[in-house]
Order: sequence, then structure tokens, then C-alpha cells
Amino acid sequence: MGNKTLSWCIASLLLLSTTAGAKHKVQKIPFKLYREHLVVASGRLGHLENRNLLIDTGANPTVVDEALAHELGLKPLARPPHGMTVVGGVADTYYALLESLDIGPVHHEALVVAVANLSLMQAGAGVRIDAIVGLDALAPNNFQIDYDARKVIFGSFRSPISAVPLLKGTSFGIIETMIDSTAVNLAVDTGSSEFVLFRNRLPDKINSLGSTATAEVSNLAGDVLAPEVRLPNFKVGDEDLSGSTALLTTVPNCCEFQGIFGISALRFKRVTFDFQRGLFGMELLSQDRLWPEPVAGACTEPGRPGCRLGLLQTKR
Repeated sequence: MGNKTLSWCIASLLLLSTTAGAKHKVQKIPFKLYREHLVVASGRLGHLENRNLLIDTGANPTVVDEALAHELGLKPLARPPHGMTVVGGVADTYYALLESLDIGPVHHEALVVAVANLSLMQAGAGVRIDAIVGLDALAPNNFQIDYDARKVIFGSFRSPISAVPLLKGTSFGIIETMIDSTAVNLAVDTGSSEFVLFRNRLPDKINSLGSTATAEVSNLAGDVLAPEVRLPNFKVGDEDLSGSTALLTTVPNCCEFQGIFGISALRFKRVTFDFQRGLFGMELLSQDRLWPEPVAGACTEPGRPGCRLGLLQTKR
């Protein structure tokens, strides 16, 4: 059995609109990197300062840990009628109104968030995570995650030559990729280290790719097994990612896209979200470092190279 991967997929509904503003034109904030892909920066939730906020472009809406929600006195507004949809099952959650959220120049008031038990995520990452800041809170502010400098840069900057269009009219940062000459829409997810394909939304010729290994996916509903396939022909714009691997999972009632484009510092130097021009940019590492061989065993040692950990969260 391959590595244990922590990931879950939440089908949710954003109940209220909020307002965001940037206090400065350009601002850089430092972050700490866990598991080679989890970007954790310091921010404020309500009246609580110096909270650990995981920046996750695959999340919508933003999620607050239930222990912190209790400390903030957040009251349930509503509950998903069928619970939180995750890979392999469902989990309990509810929606609440967060008084305010601040991270760098991004400020929100009266932000509707999901509340969930993040203890499993915290244990796997090896750090306390107070909230997962999703694209609902980050957009429409342009930002770049610089894995080399360990900085999140908010403001106006030049997108790399390799930038590709973000699909319009969606709740996520979705890009069109080509797998075996077939267009497959993937959501860019900085909270996941893996490429993930939803097998129930793929053409037969991609589903028929032979499995190279099996990964154990751990989420709020327990453990499920996911086959891992190698993608012999995989392109994003002019970038050739052929030879990479992806996990095949089934996610019910989902989504605006057909899978996840996970981001890891083992593959990428920087990623850029330019919402004003509708572009996603990426700067890759050298080819010989792009697809490192996975390290066998479960994700039980924080920081162990090759140990895969990620969050898959979607909005219905």
C-alpha cells in the first residue's frame, strides 16, 4: 500500500456575501511551510490575534476549527441537510457568522464560514490550524505564493509567461488541462499536494489508465483506498507535466471541475492568482525534481519528505 494521504472534499453552500478590501497596494507576509505544501500564515479571527491560518485555494467557504469557534462564541446559522460530503462518506458541520477575518491586507467582516473539527488535519500537519482560509476570502485580491522566499505577496505584479486562463463564472480557481489530448478542468488547490481526478467525471480512456500504486486517503469519514495512475501525456498551457501521477477518487454531488491540481513546493517555485486579468501562473522547479518517488508508509512524522497530505474542499 502506498502513502497515506489526508484529504477531504466538502460540498457546501456560501450563505451570505461579504466585503473584502486591501489596505495596501503591495504587501508581503511570511508563512511557514508544512509537509512541503501547507502554507500557514498568521492572522486574526474576530478578536483573537496570531492565529494559524492555512491558505487553501481549494477551499470554499473558509473553515474555522470547532474548538476556536466555541471560543469565539460562533452560533450555528444552518447545517447542510446531508452533512459534509467527503471522499468516502459524510461528516458533521455547520455554518456560522465570523465577526471578522484579517490576513495581510485582506479584511472581511461578517464572513460566513463552515465550522468543522480540524483535529485530524492538525495531527497530520504537525501544527495547530485555527482556520482554513479559502478562495471566498482571498479573491478578488491578486496574490502570489512564493515557496522559495516563504512569502505570500498581495498586490499587482507581472504574471509569468506560463500563465493560463482561469475559467470564468466559477467559485474556484479552475484551469483547463490536457490529459491524453482530452480537456480536463482542474481546481488549483494549494491545500493539496497531489493531482486528483474524480473518476466518475472522467472519460473512459483516462479511467482506463493502469494503476501504479494504491494510496490510503484519510479524511473526516475514515480511510479509503485510492488507486494512483501515471499520466503519460499531461499538459497545462505550454507546460509539459507528462509523467506525473494522480489519485483517482469518487466524489458525489460534485463539482464545477473534474479534479484537483495540487500544489507542492517539491514541484513549484511560485504560483500566482491574477484575478484582475483572469490568469493563473506557475513557475516549476527543474524537471528532475518535479515528480519525486513517494516515500512508503503513513503520514505520521511531521515534515517527513514525500509524505503526502492535503485538503480537498469544494462548493456545490
